[in-house]
Amino acid sequence: MQRISGYIIRPRGDEELQSDLTSAHGLTAPVLGRVLEGVFSSGRGILAITSDGNPFEESLHFYLFDSQMRPVDEVSLGQIYHSGMLKDLSSCGEDCLQFSFFGDEIWRLKVLGRSRMVLPRPFSSVRYGKTLGAHYLELERLASGLAGA
Repeated sequence: MQRISGYIIRPRGDEELQSDLTSAHGLTAPVLGRVLEGVFSSGRGILAITSDGNPFEESLHFYLFDSQMRPVDEVSLGQIYHSGMLKDLSSCGEDCLQFSFFGDEIWRLKVLGRSRMVLPRPFSSVRYGKTLGAHYLELERLASGLAGA
């Protein structure tokens, strides 16, 4: 995936974690989070990553939009009372990102060419926007420990 620029996030004043993501073309979409961690181009559209801006109980939010900023899919990563920090964000293919979040855990986010069913997993750190249904985003923990260690 390629990082792209021209997007900004504007927190909504009175709503704690609600913000608006705006493109350089003036298209706007509502998102959770206060910090824009990055925007990437994907074969399926635009992938935006936001965070809450609270390192003591951080969450990451991944949004897949079409070219008109209409939502396609979303998934979040976070755990109550658990700190996290996005580190080592890098592309691992045309529709793939890899990063660390909880300490040295390694995570991979893929944008799938075809949607697949995802069943809810109680008590999981991964939460999908639509609990039931087909999803284009796949978020999985690869390992605990640094790559190559």
